[in-house]
Amino acid sequence: MKRIFLPLLAAVLITGCASMPERVDRHNDKGPEVMALDYRDFNEAAFEALRSIREEGTVDKPDGSRYVVYVGRVINKTTQNWETTQLTKAVTIELRKCGKIVVTMVPPDDDTMEGMKPELVLTGKVSERNIQITSRKKQTEYYLELELTDAKTKLVFWEGQAPIVKRGSSRTVNW
Repeated sequence: MKRIFLPLLAAVLITGCASMPERVDRHNDKGPEVMALDYRDFNEAAFEALRSIREEGTVDKPDGSRYVVYVGRVINKTTQNWETTQLTKAVTIELRKCGKIVVTMVPPDDDTMEGMKPELVLTGKVSERNIQITSRKKQTEYYLELELTDAKTKLVFWEGQAPIVKRGSSRTVNW
């Protein structure tokens, strides 16, 4: 009985002493920055990359109507393995805030939805560049690059970019 009881008691004590998770206030996150991309980076990059659309009137239609936009893929070209739908959703939400577009889930090559064809297509990628600053410090630069193209002509209608720069220990991995 001692052989079973002692390991069981040790497991209960270790589990009971483990630190409890902490809820993070996303609007006032005082947690440490990380070398990897996190939710703060997605939201800031989407806001920054789409700033010129809001400020310059890029999607102001002459007749006052709204553009129909299909949000396509955002490709992850970084060394990290993360799902791009989180970033795509942040971009879509930020794009809708300008009030000048409507988003459709129908791709431009779908002929089944007459009248709902997108006029513009938003796509993008996130790339990464690592720089060794000193023997103990490195810098990782991530770039969110977005393109808004005319669905018919395939000409670039607008481009936006937002860098995300992180500095940390050379021993820290990005993921």
